[in-house]
Amino acid sequence: MLKLSDKQNQKNQISEYDVYSFTQSVHYHSHHFLGSRILTNSQKQQSTQFTCFAPNAQAVSLIGDFNQWSRTSHPMKQIAETGIWTCSIQSNLRSSFYQYALISNSHTELILDPFSRLLDSGSRVASKVVDDSFEAYSWNDNTWISNRETIELSDKPISILSIDLRDYYSAEVLTYQELAKEFVARAQEVNASHIEFKNLYENIFEFEKSSSLSESFYFAVAARFGQGCDLKCLIDFVHQNNIGVVLNLPILGINFSKKEQLNTLLSALIFWLEEFHVDGFNMGQIAALLSRTSYNVKSFLLQINQVLHSRSKGVFTFVEDESGCPDLTKPGFLGGLGFNMKSNIYFPNEINKFFKNTENKAHDFVCSSINLFAENFIIDMDKLDLDLDLLKLILPYYFTVPTKKLFSDNFIKRFEQNYFADLSKIYFDHKVFHQSDFRDVCMEWVKYGEEPGVYAYLRWSRDYSEQALMVMNLSESSYNSICFGVPETGFYQQIFDSNAEKYTKRKRDYLDGVYASLESRDFRPYSLCIDLEPRSFCIYYLRN
Repeated sequence: MLKLSDKQNQKNQISEYDVYSFTQSVHYHSHHFLGSRILTNSQKQQSTQFTCFAPNAQAVSLIGDFNQWSRTSHPMKQIAETGIWTCSIQSNLRSSFYQYALISNSHTELILDPFSRLLDSGSRVASKVVDDSFEAYSWNDNTWISNRETIELSDKPISILSIDLRDYYSAEVLTYQELAKEFVARAQEVNASHIEFKNLYENIFEFEKSSSLSESFYFAVAARFGQGCDLKCLIDFVHQNNIGVVLNLPILGINFSKKEQLNTLLSALIFWLEEFHVDGFNMGQIAALLSRTSYNVKSFLLQINQVLHSRSKGVFTFVEDESGCPDLTKPGFLGGLGFNMKSNIYFPNEINKFFKNTENKAHDFVCSSINLFAENFIIDMDKLDLDLDLLKLILPYYFTVPTKKLFSDNFIKRFEQNYFADLSKIYFDHKVFHQSDFRDVCMEWVKYGEEPGVYAYLRWSRDYSEQALMVMNLSESSYNSICFGVPETGFYQQIFDSNAEKYTKRKRDYLDGVYASLESRDFRPYSLCIDLEPRSFCIYYLRN
């Protein structure tokens, strides 16, 4: 039978600072002492320490394959009535499986370790002991990490390819290293700046035998593809190819009335930031959280952002909110919550509404852009509920309005390969389409409503060194020599045409561009006169 180590050894393992700061919900590295960890003392002797937080339990026992799942072999001891229970076993139990047995009012509840680094779904769902020395990794992404802090987020081209790892669950299990090459190649095809990973951590719902549980295990990587060091290899490879990594980590399931859960969430975010070099976090839908009044949720959300941003200027956070709560992306000193971006629900909703209501007028389409500067917005393209023909018309609009971009791999597959990739490259390569995205001086409508279905707007870079005119015709009618006012003279090169031969396979004359005439129009000193085909979208870029 394995023996418990002495009390003095346990006391030395967990400091008073750990206990106090955790109970006050200000311990941002609680994963360093909670959970299981393998320790080595000065005599090179190894032990395995288990620590959990169970404030309502009258007694806690450690059970595992090392004690034949006995509920009496390894009782845990509480530290000064703090709700923190611990025990240490004088052996290296790497890869052992374990659970905690919580006893309260003669009732015993078996739970998994919330701080598990790995879970196993074999004959018994259990946490697994991980040896940190085996998870060590030598990173090679120093250039990426240093560069991500040098450019203001507003001026960066942010186009995030969202990948759900559940799409890769199959009989043929791939490793993180094998997936790395596939993910990078896919991101490069569509000129994505970042890859967002969904379900990168374990969720108990994946284990059929414990479907009654509902916890997400934020510290445990999805084990079917490998261990933590394997995932680090994937992220490192992504960074070396100049692509960022965003973790989709929804916080809706967190109980904000329990300090320990707040502490766990903050520690999880720091864990992914420091251990896995994650560049951003999508925290999901928070409308339900903001509607709660039992706890100051807003204060904690602000605390999350302040802690993360204090550790790295280049790391960003964003959320989705349908509650209408203002100022989510303003800093705390201006009364905001400090998120870098908010998903713009209004934009896709207005576009969907416009095309589904035949009675809509021209200004109804323009309404989709009215609140683009109310917050720092990112638009989730998957929320557009349109057929493919309409999506092809709206996609260039999406890539040229001043917001950051989010799209799933399944959404991209609806288009011809080059159509999406070409627009994404235009967005990425021309600062006129990504600079000053959060400032209301970078876009101006030129025309809407005068001719049915015809819309035009201007965009320019922060220093006005680049300008572009976007023209779309949503109608079934063609227009000959229709003119649009522009602020600068010069040659406007056509850098995109949705009806180009490469997209439609239809033979047609190629238009290189057009010179602005000296005729003033639309309250601007110069004008462009062009022919418009039905159902078309064109981008004209000013070449100085």
